[in-house]
Amino acid sequence: MSPEPRLYHRRSRPIGLTSLIDVVFILLLFFMLTTQFAQWRAVPLRLAEAGGGAASAAQGPLHLYLLADGGLYLGPHGPLSPAQLGAALAEGEAATRGVALHGHPEQPLQGLIDLIERLTIHGITQVELADLAAPPTP
Repeated sequence: MSPEPRLYHRRSRPIGLTSLIDVVFILLLFFMLTTQFAQWRAVPLRLAEAGGGAASAAQGPLHLYLLADGGLYLGPHGPLSPAQLGAALAEGEAATRGVALHGHPEQPLQGLIDLIERLTIHGITQVELADLAAPPTP
């Protein structure tokens, strides 16, 4: 009878607590360095009240329409390109009257956000989000 082979069991060493703490600190450092601590810019907006047609056009805000093709239509000025917006706002009373912004349903939200940023660059601080109405036809 031959003796049975002996199985040697390696004695497993426990995982050191020091290496686990190192990994936790490395992860903590990684997340601290990749997190942004900056405040997001915000533009204060108001929702236009329903039935606001009782006020005269001279007292109410200017109506700016964002069209489906990305073009703009500004109340008394008619159709505008995005490049003409600054000049049209500068010659009008938009800074004191404010702007009611009408977005087209087919226009993505980012187009509306970009337009709000352009308005704030031109000094318009009173921006209202109005209903999705079509611009008046001449």
